Amino acid sequence: LRAEAHRSRGAARAQVRWAIHSLSIEMVAALSVCFFAVMKSCVQPFSWKYHQKGALVLAVVSSLADLTNALGVAITCGLFTLCSVPHPSLSKSSRGNSLRCVSHVDPAVSAHPTWTKKVGELSGRGVTLAALLQFLEALLEGTLMPSFDPQLSTTNDVVRQVIIPLSRSSDPAGGGKALASIWSKDVRTAPQRMVTHSWNNTFLHLLAAVFADALEITGGYASLAAELTTRVGVSSVREWLDTAGVLHTTYWICAFAINQHASICGGFGPAPPEGTPERAEWDAKRLDSVSGAELPLCNCCEPK
Repeated sequence: LRAEAHRSRGAARAQVRWAIHSLSIEMVAALSVCFFAVMKSCVQPFSWKYHQKGALVLAVVSSLADLTNALGVAITCGLFTLCSVPHPSLSKSSRGNSLRCVSHVDPAVSAHPTWTKKVGELSGRGVTLAALLQFLEALLEGTLMPSFDPQLSTTNDVVRQVIIPLSRSSDPAGGGKALASIWSKDVRTAPQRMVTHSWNNTFLHLLAAVFADALEITGGYASLAAELTTRVGVSSVREWLDTAGVLHTTYWICAFAINQHASICGGFGPAPPEGTPERAEWDAKRLDSVSGAELPLCNCCEPK
Protein backbone atom coordinates (compact mmCIF):
# COMPACT_ATOMS: atom_id res chain seq x y z
CA LEU A 1 0.00 0.00 0.00
CA ARG A 2 2.84 2.42 0.76
CA ALA A 3 4.31 1.74 -2.68
CA GLU A 4 0.89 2.38 -4.21
CA ALA A 5 0.64 5.65 -2.31
CA HIS A 6 3.86 6.81 -3.97
CA ARG A 7 2.59 5.91 -7.45
CA SER A 8 -0.92 7.35 -7.04
CA ARG A 9 -2.14 10.90 -7.43
CA GLY A 10 -5.18 12.90 -6.40
CA ALA A 11 -8.23 11.07 -5.04
CA ALA A 12 -6.58 7.66 -5.49
CA ARG A 13 -3.68 8.65 -3.25
CA ALA A 14 -6.09 9.92 -0.59
CA GLN A 15 -7.89 6.55 -0.63
CA VAL A 16 -4.66 4.59 -0.33
CA ARG A 17 -3.52 6.73 2.58
CA TRP A 18 -6.88 6.19 4.27
CA ALA A 19 -6.47 2.41 3.79
CA ILE A 20 -2.98 2.51 5.34
CA HIS A 21 -4.29 4.51 8.30
CA SER A 22 -7.28 2.19 8.81
CA LEU A 23 -5.20 -1.00 8.60
CA SER A 24 -2.65 0.40 11.05
CA ILE A 25 -5.39 1.10 13.61
CA GLU A 26 -6.89 -2.36 13.10
CA MET A 27 -3.48 -4.01 13.56
CA VAL A 28 -2.94 -2.12 16.84
CA ALA A 29 -6.42 -3.12 17.99
CA ALA A 30 -5.81 -6.81 17.15
CA LEU A 31 -2.46 -6.83 18.95
CA SER A 32 -4.02 -5.18 22.02
CA VAL A 33 -6.80 -7.77 22.16
CA CYS A 34 -4.24 -10.59 21.94
CA PHE A 35 -2.02 -8.97 24.58
CA PHE A 36 -4.75 -8.63 27.21
CA ALA A 37 -6.09 -12.11 26.42
CA VAL A 38 -2.63 -13.52 27.17
CA MET A 39 -2.33 -11.36 30.30
CA LYS A 40 -5.67 -12.60 31.57
CA SER A 41 -4.65 -16.20 31.00
CA CYS A 42 -1.35 -15.64 32.86
CA VAL A 43 -2.90 -13.80 35.81
CA GLN A 44 -5.76 -16.23 36.38
CA PRO A 45 -3.69 -19.03 37.99
CA PHE A 46 -2.09 -16.54 40.42
CA SER A 47 -5.52 -15.28 41.49
CA TRP A 48 -6.31 -18.71 42.88
CA LYS A 49 -3.06 -18.78 44.87
CA TYR A 50 -3.17 -15.26 46.36
CA HIS A 51 -6.95 -15.04 46.78
CA GLN A 52 -7.88 -11.42 47.57
CA LYS A 53 -4.90 -9.68 45.93
CA GLY A 54 -4.96 -12.07 43.00
CA ALA A 55 -8.69 -11.52 42.54
CA LEU A 56 -8.14 -7.75 42.45
CA VAL A 57 -5.40 -8.03 39.82
CA LEU A 58 -7.56 -10.43 37.81
CA ALA A 59 -10.51 -8.05 37.97
CA VAL A 60 -8.39 -5.16 36.68
CA VAL A 61 -6.89 -7.23 33.86
CA SER A 62 -10.31 -8.66 32.97
CA SER A 63 -11.83 -5.18 32.82
CA LEU A 64 -9.04 -3.96 30.56
CA ALA A 65 -9.46 -7.06 28.39
CA ASP A 66 -13.21 -6.47 28.07
CA LEU A 67 -12.66 -2.81 27.22
CA THR A 68 -10.02 -3.72 24.62
CA ASN A 69 -12.33 -6.33 23.10
CA ALA A 70 -15.14 -3.79 22.79
CA LEU A 71 -12.86 -1.22 21.19
CA GLY A 72 -11.40 -3.88 18.92
CA VAL A 73 -14.85 -4.87 17.64
CA ALA A 74 -15.75 -1.23 17.04
CA ILE A 75 -12.51 -0.54 15.18
CA THR A 76 -12.76 -3.71 13.11
CA CYS A 77 -16.33 -2.79 12.11
CA GLY A 78 -15.04 0.59 10.93
CA LEU A 79 -16.88 2.67 13.51
CA PHE A 80 -13.99 5.14 13.80
CA THR A 81 -12.77 5.11 10.19
CA LEU A 82 -15.77 4.88 7.86
CA CYS A 83 -16.71 8.50 8.44
CA SER A 84 -13.34 9.61 7.07
CA VAL A 85 -13.42 7.60 3.82
CA PRO A 86 -12.33 9.97 1.01
CA HIS A 87 -14.86 10.35 -1.80
CA PRO A 88 -13.69 8.52 -4.95
CA SER A 89 -14.60 11.43 -7.23
CA LEU A 90 -12.77 14.72 -7.42
CA SER A 91 -14.16 17.92 -6.02
CA LYS A 92 -15.88 20.31 -8.41
CA SER A 93 -13.06 22.79 -8.06
CA SER A 94 -10.42 20.26 -9.06
CA ARG A 95 -12.61 19.07 -11.92
CA GLY A 96 -12.82 22.58 -13.23
CA ASN A 97 -9.10 23.12 -13.25
CA SER A 98 -7.58 19.91 -14.52
CA LEU A 99 -7.83 16.15 -14.55
CA ARG A 100 -5.92 14.27 -11.92
CA CYS A 101 -5.06 10.66 -12.49
CA VAL A 102 -3.46 7.57 -11.08
CA SER A 103 0.01 7.08 -12.49
CA HIS A 104 1.59 3.64 -12.76
CA VAL A 105 4.42 4.79 -15.00
CA ASP A 106 8.12 4.51 -14.27
CA PRO A 107 9.19 7.94 -12.96
CA ALA A 108 12.10 7.93 -15.42
CA VAL A 109 9.62 7.57 -18.29
CA SER A 110 7.10 10.10 -17.02
CA ALA A 111 9.87 12.70 -16.60
CA HIS A 112 10.99 12.37 -20.23
CA PRO A 113 10.24 15.48 -22.34
CA THR A 114 8.53 13.43 -25.08
CA TRP A 115 6.21 11.82 -22.55
CA THR A 116 5.43 15.15 -20.90
CA LYS A 117 4.68 16.76 -24.27
CA LYS A 118 2.31 13.98 -25.35
CA VAL A 119 0.47 13.96 -22.02
CA GLY A 120 0.07 17.73 -22.33
CA GLU A 121 -1.38 17.34 -25.83
CA LEU A 122 -3.83 14.62 -24.79
CA SER A 123 -4.98 16.52 -21.72
CA GLY A 124 -6.04 19.46 -23.90
CA ARG A 125 -8.47 17.55 -26.11
CA GLY A 126 -11.78 17.97 -24.36
CA VAL A 127 -15.05 18.02 -26.31
CA THR A 128 -18.14 19.99 -25.36
CA LEU A 129 -21.57 18.48 -24.92
CA ALA A 130 -22.79 20.82 -27.64
CA ALA A 131 -20.32 19.26 -30.09
CA LEU A 132 -21.40 15.74 -29.11
CA LEU A 133 -25.05 16.60 -29.69
CA GLN A 134 -24.25 18.05 -33.10
CA PHE A 135 -22.27 14.90 -33.95
CA LEU A 136 -25.20 12.69 -32.91
CA GLU A 137 -27.62 14.73 -35.04
CA ALA A 138 -25.38 14.17 -38.07
CA LEU A 139 -25.38 10.42 -37.36
CA LEU A 140 -29.17 10.34 -37.11
CA GLU A 141 -29.46 12.06 -40.50
CA GLY A 142 -27.86 8.97 -42.03
CA THR A 143 -25.41 10.72 -44.35
CA LEU A 144 -22.26 10.12 -42.31
CA MET A 145 -22.99 6.48 -41.63
CA PRO A 146 -25.92 4.94 -43.55
CA SER A 147 -25.94 1.82 -41.37
CA PHE A 148 -26.14 3.76 -38.11
CA ASP A 149 -28.80 2.39 -35.78
CA PRO A 150 -28.95 4.23 -32.43
CA GLN A 151 -30.12 1.07 -30.70
CA LEU A 152 -27.41 -1.23 -32.09
CA SER A 153 -24.37 0.62 -33.46
CA THR A 154 -21.37 0.41 -31.16
CA THR A 155 -18.65 2.92 -30.45
CA ASN A 156 -16.31 0.71 -32.48
CA ASP A 157 -18.65 1.04 -35.48
CA VAL A 158 -18.76 4.83 -35.18
CA VAL A 159 -15.00 5.21 -34.73
CA ARG A 160 -14.19 3.09 -37.78
CA GLN A 161 -16.83 4.53 -40.12
CA VAL A 162 -17.14 8.15 -39.00
CA ILE A 163 -14.50 9.42 -36.58
CA ILE A 164 -11.52 8.09 -38.54
CA PRO A 165 -12.71 9.36 -41.96
CA LEU A 166 -13.70 12.77 -40.54
CA SER A 167 -10.33 13.23 -38.86
CA ARG A 168 -8.18 12.32 -41.84
CA SER A 169 -6.17 15.00 -43.63
CA SER A 170 -7.35 16.05 -47.10
CA ASP A 171 -3.77 15.66 -48.29
CA PRO A 172 -3.40 12.14 -49.76
CA ALA A 173 0.17 12.04 -48.48
CA GLY A 174 -0.86 13.28 -45.05
CA GLY A 175 -2.14 11.61 -41.94
CA GLY A 176 -4.78 12.77 -39.50
CA LYS A 177 -5.60 14.30 -36.16
CA ALA A 178 -7.78 13.63 -33.18
CA LEU A 179 -11.34 14.66 -34.03
CA ALA A 180 -11.36 16.76 -30.85
CA SER A 181 -8.45 18.78 -32.24
CA ILE A 182 -10.29 19.39 -35.51
CA TRP A 183 -13.42 20.52 -33.70
CA SER A 184 -11.42 22.92 -31.51
CA LYS A 185 -9.23 24.06 -34.47
CA ASP A 186 -6.18 22.99 -32.47
CA VAL A 187 -7.08 25.28 -29.57
CA ARG A 188 -6.33 23.59 -26.26
CA THR A 189 -9.60 22.63 -24.56
CA ALA A 190 -9.13 21.46 -20.98
CA PRO A 191 -11.61 18.69 -20.12
CA GLN A 192 -13.54 19.02 -16.90
CA ARG A 193 -14.39 15.32 -16.67
CA MET A 194 -13.00 12.08 -18.04
CA VAL A 195 -15.02 9.13 -19.34
CA THR A 196 -13.93 5.50 -19.22
CA HIS A 197 -15.98 3.24 -21.48
CA SER A 198 -15.97 0.15 -23.70
CA TRP A 199 -15.98 0.40 -27.49
CA ASN A 200 -18.19 -2.72 -27.57
CA ASN A 201 -21.05 -0.82 -25.96
CA THR A 202 -23.74 1.04 -27.87
CA PHE A 203 -22.50 4.48 -28.90
CA LEU A 204 -25.84 6.06 -27.99
CA HIS A 205 -25.51 4.71 -24.44
CA LEU A 206 -22.07 6.30 -24.13
CA LEU A 207 -23.53 9.71 -25.00
CA ALA A 208 -26.60 9.17 -22.83
CA ALA A 209 -24.39 8.36 -19.84
CA VAL A 210 -22.32 11.51 -20.43
CA PHE A 211 -25.40 13.74 -20.68
CA ALA A 212 -26.94 12.10 -17.60
CA ASP A 213 -23.76 12.84 -15.67
CA ALA A 214 -23.84 16.49 -16.75
CA LEU A 215 -27.50 16.80 -15.73
CA GLU A 216 -26.77 14.94 -12.45
CA ILE A 217 -29.51 12.43 -13.20
CA THR A 218 -29.53 9.50 -10.77
CA GLY A 219 -30.98 6.07 -11.37
CA GLY A 220 -29.60 5.47 -14.86
CA TYR A 221 -29.72 7.04 -18.30
CA ALA A 222 -32.50 4.98 -19.95
CA SER A 223 -34.86 7.95 -20.33
CA LEU A 224 -32.15 10.06 -21.95
CA ALA A 225 -31.18 7.23 -24.28
CA ALA A 226 -34.79 7.03 -25.48
CA GLU A 227 -34.83 10.77 -26.18
CA LEU A 228 -31.59 10.63 -28.14
CA THR A 229 -32.91 8.20 -30.76
CA THR A 230 -34.61 11.04 -32.68
CA ARG A 231 -33.53 14.51 -33.76
CA VAL A 232 -36.51 16.00 -31.92
CA GLY A 233 -35.34 14.27 -28.76
CA VAL A 234 -31.80 15.55 -29.30
CA SER A 235 -33.18 19.10 -29.46
CA SER A 236 -34.98 18.52 -26.17
CA VAL A 237 -31.79 17.25 -24.50
CA ARG A 238 -29.93 20.29 -25.83
CA GLU A 239 -32.50 22.57 -24.19
CA TRP A 240 -32.20 20.72 -20.87
CA LEU A 241 -28.41 20.99 -20.91
CA ASP A 242 -28.57 24.66 -21.86
CA THR A 243 -31.10 25.42 -19.11
CA ALA A 244 -28.88 23.62 -16.58
CA GLY A 245 -25.91 25.70 -17.74
CA VAL A 246 -23.81 22.68 -18.70
CA LEU A 247 -24.12 22.63 -22.51
CA HIS A 248 -20.50 23.66 -22.89
CA THR A 249 -19.09 21.39 -20.19
CA THR A 250 -16.05 19.58 -21.58
CA TYR A 251 -15.40 15.83 -21.42
CA TRP A 252 -12.38 13.71 -22.32
CA ILE A 253 -13.47 10.69 -24.36
CA CYS A 254 -10.75 8.56 -25.92
CA ALA A 255 -12.58 7.96 -29.22
CA PHE A 256 -12.48 11.70 -29.89
CA ALA A 257 -9.35 12.75 -27.96
CA ILE A 258 -6.86 10.23 -29.36
CA ASN A 259 -5.48 10.49 -32.88
CA GLN A 260 -6.75 7.18 -34.26
CA HIS A 261 -4.52 7.66 -37.34
CA ALA A 262 -1.46 7.25 -35.14
CA SER A 263 -2.66 3.89 -33.87
CA ILE A 264 -5.51 1.72 -35.21
CA CYS A 265 -6.81 3.25 -38.44
CA GLY A 266 -4.92 0.98 -40.85
CA GLY A 267 -5.73 -2.43 -39.41
CA PHE A 268 -7.32 -4.58 -36.75
CA GLY A 269 -4.16 -5.93 -35.16
CA PRO A 270 -2.66 -9.42 -35.50
CA ALA A 271 -5.22 -12.19 -35.95
CA PRO A 272 -5.40 -14.60 -32.99
CA PRO A 273 -5.31 -18.36 -33.68
CA GLU A 274 -8.34 -19.88 -35.40
CA GLY A 275 -10.97 -21.44 -33.15
CA THR A 276 -10.13 -19.39 -30.07
CA PRO A 277 -12.47 -16.99 -28.23
CA GLU A 278 -9.97 -14.23 -28.98
CA ARG A 279 -10.33 -14.93 -32.72
CA ALA A 280 -14.13 -14.75 -32.46
CA GLU A 281 -13.87 -11.38 -30.72
CA TRP A 282 -11.32 -10.16 -33.28
CA ASP A 283 -13.59 -11.18 -36.16
CA ALA A 284 -16.60 -9.45 -34.58
CA LYS A 285 -14.72 -6.17 -34.25
CA ARG A 286 -13.97 -6.18 -37.98
CA LEU A 287 -17.67 -6.18 -38.90
CA ASP A 288 -20.38 -3.55 -38.65
CA SER A 289 -22.79 -4.48 -35.84
CA VAL A 290 -25.85 -3.68 -37.96
CA SER A 291 -25.04 -4.52 -41.59
CA GLY A 292 -22.40 -7.19 -40.99
CA ALA A 293 -20.17 -5.57 -43.61
CA GLU A 294 -16.43 -5.42 -43.00
CA LEU A 295 -15.39 -2.12 -41.50
CA PRO A 296 -13.24 0.14 -43.70
CA LEU A 297 -9.54 0.67 -43.14
CA CYS A 298 -7.61 3.91 -43.59
CA ASN A 299 -4.54 4.12 -45.85
CA CYS A 300 -3.20 7.42 -44.53
CA CYS A 301 0.51 8.04 -44.10
CA GLU A 302 0.39 8.95 -40.41
CA PRO A 303 3.27 7.20 -38.58
CA LYS A 304 1.89 4.54 -36.25
